[in-house]
Amino acid sequence: MTTPSPMKKQVQRRAFLLARSSVSAAALALATAFGATPSIAQAVKACEDLGGTSPSHQRNICFLTTKPAPFAVAFTGKFEKSEAWPEGPVLRITNKFGKPVTINILQAYVYDKAGTQLEFSLPGSKEKQVTSGFFELEIAPGESKEYLLRVIRKWLPPDMDSLQTEILSWKTPDATFGTLGFTRQIDKTQMAARPKGGWK
Repeated sequence: MTTPSPMKKQVQRRAFLLARSSVSAAALALATAFGATPSIAQAVKACEDLGGTSPSHQRNICFLTTKPAPFAVAFTGKFEKSEAWPEGPVLRITNKFGKPVTINILQAYVYDKAGTQLEFSLPGSKEKQVTSGFFELEIAPGESKEYLLRVIRKWLPPDMDSLQTEILSWKTPDATFGTLGFTRQIDKTQMAARPKGGWK
C-alpha cells in the first residue's frame, strides 16, 4: 500500500474542505428558499404568539383573529378637532409589542352601562362599528401617543357609557423583510358581536 506524499495529502484536504464548503452553501441556500432561516422563524413565532398564521409563501404577513393585540387603547374623555376633522374623541394608545410599530387601521365600538353594543349614527345609516384608517401612527416600545379618532362627536349615541377600539392593522420593522405586517381577519358578524372589554 502506497502512502500519499505530503503534497498529495494537502491537495486532498483542500479538495475536501472545498466540497464541504459547497455542501454547506447549498444547504444554506435551500434553507433560505424554504423559509427556514432563524430570522424568518422568529417572524413566524411572533405571529403565532399572537394567535395568528403566516402563509408559507408570504412570511412577512401575519393574519390575526380575535386574540387581544399587544396595545392598550383608551378613550381619554377629551374631544378635539383638527384642520382636517371636526370635533371627535381622543384616544391614548400604548405600544406593548416590544418593537416600534406603525398603526394603520383601528376600529371603534360603543356600549351602554349594561354592556350592550350600541350603534353609531352615521349619515344615512347606523353601524355597530366605525373604521378609522389610511393613517400612520408611529409608536416606540412602551410609548403612549394620543390619536384623534375619525369619528364625529354627533355620531355617538346619547346613552353611550364606553367608547372602545381595536387595532386592526399595524407593521413593524424587520431585518429580513423590511417590515412585518399584522392584520385582523374578522367579519362584520364578529364586529357586531364584540363584547364590552374586547375579545379574550
